Amino acid sequence: MNKKIIIEGEKVHHVGYGPFLMAKAWELDIPSYFARNIRENGTERVEVSIGGKEEQLNEFIDFVKSNYPPEARVSKVREAEPPERIIPIEKYDRVLASEQHSTMVQTGLGMIEMQKKTLDKQDQTIDIIKEGDEKMLNKQDQTIEKTERMWLSLSGSDTCLNSVGIQPHCRYDTIPEI
Repeated sequence: MNKKIIIEGEKVHHVGYGPFLMAKAWELDIPSYFARNIRENGTERVEVSIGGKEEQLNEFIDFVKSNYPPEARVSKVREAEPPERIIPIEKYDRVLASEQHSTMVQTGLGMIEMQKKTLDKQDQTIDIIKEGDEKMLNKQDQTIEKTERMWLSLSGSDTCLNSVGIQPHCRYDTIPEI
């Protein structure tokens, strides 16, 4: 016996429906299984065809009607005209694994591209920071030079200020403002 279930909703693709339903089909020992995603007029659908004993299929349908993956937003679950033939569940398991590998590769490539863009932005930010740091250091050097000149002009001698700082024997009555 074969049956077909259609799951419709705002979000039923890319929420883990494939593995979710497949696990239940394996648990119920359903021998034939096939599922596919369809998008039509803004509505997402998952079509699931199953084959096996009537008791297994009815239990599977009851499960599908009352259980959803956590991220799914389902509006309707209904039965439809089943196909005459359905592939063995073992073959579909390989199909699903291949589809998921393909999706993971595409997702990974997208993530690598996003990472490249992020690293480029970080490099640009670092360049801006370095440029700002260089400007700030130049400004500090100018301020230090100006301060040294002011101190020297007050003391009248360059012996009061050297590479180790202000010498203790020098006397400054006023400290210039910078």
